[in-house]
Amino acid sequence: KLINTHGIGIKGQKVTVKINGADNTVTTDTNGVWKLKIKTLTLGTNNITATYNGTTYNTYTTSTTFEITQTEAIITIDKIATTQFRDNVTITGTFKNSNGKAIANSKVRVNVNGYSTYVTTDHDGAWSLTLKTNKTGVNNVTASFTGNANYAKYTTNTTFNVTKQDLIITTEVKYNKGNFTITGTFIDKNGNKLANSKIRVNINGKAIYVKTDSNGTYTYSEMITAKTIKYNVYYGGSANYNSYTSSKTTLTVA
Repeated sequence: KLINTHGIGIKGQKVTVKINGADNTVTTDTNGVWKLKIKTLTLGTNNITATYNGTTYNTYTTSTTFEITQTEAIITIDKIATTQFRDNVTITGTFKNSNGKAIANSKVRVNVNGYSTYVTTDHDGAWSLTLKTNKTGVNNVTASFTGNANYAKYTTNTTFNVTKQDLIITTEVKYNKGNFTITGTFIDKNGNKLANSKIRVNINGKAIYVKTDSNGTYTYSEMITAKTIKYNVYYGGSANYNSYTSSKTTLTVA
């Protein structure tokens, strides 16, 4: 405001306002008030000098400073549905400023159980990451922004749950001159083969343990003289997989 020694506003006078070395000219209104709107470009301390060069009144200069801080940027993570082990999970969220305006084409770091990668926001500030789960139970997710010249750093966390995967054990049997052979594959519901896994083969009340090979295939053979062969296969489960029991099947031989 430009006033005289009696505190009365001086209207219609030009005032030079220098901000960080750049000059701007404004004119006082009927109350001696002047205003200047600019975009703040410098983080930290900004210097302002206002000068009245004097026509009717003597020249006068005054100075002050103001601080510009980084704008807050907010990352959100949408609720993540429970999924099964080795299934794909898609993690989504947004990256916006404190006024809700999207921060587009910016990198957000997403960490899932210690694995970190960067995703880029789209024009709406949305981001997404799809990966295959590798841990049952509680999984930890952290989304973060390291900060830049305009926005402060920000970190947010959430969790989601992963349950055990379902399994299927296929069986195929052959009987030839007393030799009974059972073979099959050990796979999860997505068709992934499980190698080096122990399966129990039950034949006429006897339990035999076999292991799958690198292709998830198992085989067992023995000589059987009985005319009726009852069999099924069983897997006891693990930290990542549910147990599985096939239905009992009866084979009658001539």
